[in-house]
Amino acid sequence: MKTLVLLLLVVAATAEAQELRVRVKEPGRPNPAIGVLVSLRSADGTAVATGVTNDAGRVRLLAQAGTYQLVVERPGFADTSQAVALSSGIDSLTISHAARRPALGARLLTVPAGCPLPGTVPAEAAGLWAEASKTLRTVAITEDAGAATFSLAAFQRTMSSALRKDDEQLNTLLGASNRPANAASAALLATEGYLAAQGGTAWRAPDVAVLAAAEFVRTHCFGVVTGVVGREGYTGLRFVPTPSTRVDIEGTMWIDPTSRELKTVDYHFTGVSADWHPERFGGSIEIHRSEIGFWITRFWYQRIPRVEAGKLRGYHEDGAEVVGITPTIDTTDRIAVARAIVKQEADVRRRVAKLTGTVVDTLGYPVGDAEVTILGTEYKTNSNRDGGFGIDGLPLGMQIVRVRKVGYKVQYFSIRLAGGQEWEGKIAIKKLPQILGEVVVIGKYGKPPKYANTAKYDEFYRRRASKVGRFLVREEIDQRAAGKISELLRSMTGVRIGFTAPQQSEEISFLNCSSENVGVWIDGQKMTGNVGEILPLITPSDIEAIEVYQRQVLVPPEYRDNSCAAIVMWTR
Repeated sequence: MKTLVLLLLVVAATAEAQELRVRVKEPGRPNPAIGVLVSLRSADGTAVATGVTNDAGRVRLLAQAGTYQLVVERPGFADTSQAVALSSGIDSLTISHAARRPALGARLLTVPAGCPLPGTVPAEAAGLWAEASKTLRTVAITEDAGAATFSLAAFQRTMSSALRKDDEQLNTLLGASNRPANAASAALLATEGYLAAQGGTAWRAPDVAVLAAAEFVRTHCFGVVTGVVGREGYTGLRFVPTPSTRVDIEGTMWIDPTSRELKTVDYHFTGVSADWHPERFGGSIEIHRSEIGFWITRFWYQRIPRVEAGKLRGYHEDGAEVVGITPTIDTTDRIAVARAIVKQEADVRRRVAKLTGTVVDTLGYPVGDAEVTILGTEYKTNSNRDGGFGIDGLPLGMQIVRVRKVGYKVQYFSIRLAGGQEWEGKIAIKKLPQILGEVVVIGKYGKPPKYANTAKYDEFYRRRASKVGRFLVREEIDQRAAGKISELLRSMTGVRIGFTAPQQSEEISFLNCSSENVGVWIDGQKMTGNVGEILPLITPSDIEAIEVYQRQVLVPPEYRDNSCAAIVMWTR
């Protein structure tokens, strides 16, 4: 019976929790305000629910039924607040937050020697602290709520006592925050400090949540300074710890007085041995508003001493930088999901292309069941009874299209696809005449028996017998086990293969013939485009034979144009 009563109480308490969905707009505009800190506060000012707006400008808050003050905070802007009565869920509250505040004026204020009055921020520094605190809290909530996924480039270094790099490790990570692994809570740091053991083996680090905490204010004194080298133009909120035996940090929060945004926090450790050269170690935290709109820890860095038996052996450096950010979709928010789907479709559309068209014969009549293939890929389709076809999701750049059907001459053409492009057109293929069977002499020009009773590859073997040019047949291609056509050409005299730059097309040229002037032919059809772009689109497994002519005078008349060299390929 007690269990049942307890269960009913839990259900009743849960039922009282109400959901508030808020949309925040830019001042005077309908655009969504992204990365804005929104909180519900009780009568005594306590925040009972806090969140940041997503990339649709929306945030979801949960609180018990009652009356609250809804507060919208954003670095550099005036706060916006209004009373909200929660008796049932609200799904459509829209707020336009206040305008940007004017440039921040601050007078210099020296930190009192010995920090005699910790726990309060002097009036001259209160404006700076209000802006710094707002930014720090926004970043902390953004990361704690998992509003986005970060791609991180992390590093670890071992340094000598002379700050010479002895070792370095680089890693790529994914996470919802960019904080030091050795970060500790503000309460723990306020009591135990940043070095748990004086042996120098258990160092801790601050993060945005620590710097925004009440414990940090309680254990530090503040002053105002101007920018130094590397921080010119910024106003600094200087902080020093109260006298104690613990290892603590002192440093400066650098704020852009024009935008009122916190940019960087520099710090170094206090209360450590002078033999460790404390001026050489410490850390830095850089705050950044991403392109999406979220405030994040863009970069953090810390250098700590390596101490053995009380003696300095060197230093250890850690750090990480955000190199990519993807918003997290709230699947319970139908508006955010709908926007995310539209955005995702648009992003995909920009990364791929579409090929549509109609296959016809030379008289303009549709040709059904013709195979349309993108060479070098798995993309293929067949035309319908009306000759129509479509292939979506194609990779960008140069592509070679092949259209074929039994009884028709194979048609090739090259196209260059751009992001979001939809190529559309007609492709004409020529019907082959019906030819009575003929007796083919096996072995003529060295033609193998498998091609008996067919005229296929006759011209290739005729030219091969003349020994003008270089030739590769299927058996030779199999023996070389090449993954690319360029690898088959690499061993040929006069062929030069290199790269213009990383991830660019191959540079394939011949002696006294640049890559722009090398002609490429497939099954007797000339391809348009640079040889370095065309060859990677064709896989050796598609090829039955290759002819290579290194000089213009060697090129057969049927393939001779303005090119100074030619590569002729025959498909299987």
